[in-house]
Amino acid sequence: YYIDVSKAGGGNVLSKISSTLPTCGKDIDFIFPKSSSKHKFFALSPSLLEFYVRMYLAKEDRTYAYLDNFLLHLQERYGICIQKTEEMDRILKKMHIKVPFQEFRQNEQALLDTLDEINCLIRLSDSGYVVTLPEEKGEFTLL
Repeated sequence: YYIDVSKAGGGNVLSKISSTLPTCGKDIDFIFPKSSSKHKFFALSPSLLEFYVRMYLAKEDRTYAYLDNFLLHLQERYGICIQKTEEMDRILKKMHIKVPFQEFRQNEQALLDTLDEINCLIRLSDSGYVVTLPEEKGEFTLL
């Protein structure tokens, strides 16, 4: 996504951009593992995820919001796709990449686990969730 936005698709430029991500990503807790492992993955660390939750809720001027709305915001504003969506399908198809649905489900579960770990998640039902500020979690009441 970053490469598409920067319009830098050339081989040498692509290599330069890709090589900076592991270094910069480690600094902001976006690339894991932080060791010199050859295989890296992108993830929202607890501190980075809490930052995004706080930013989103401040923008909405609320202390809580539905998880689906938050995920849509991450995708539309930052290009962070957690769930399998039509937009994500379009991007993957354009890049000729196939990602099994189970991997999207694991990705979503990891996000839920991290939100729960940082006290930013309230479970309403088996499939309904609300994101909130950690300090407001105990004050949440369903209308």
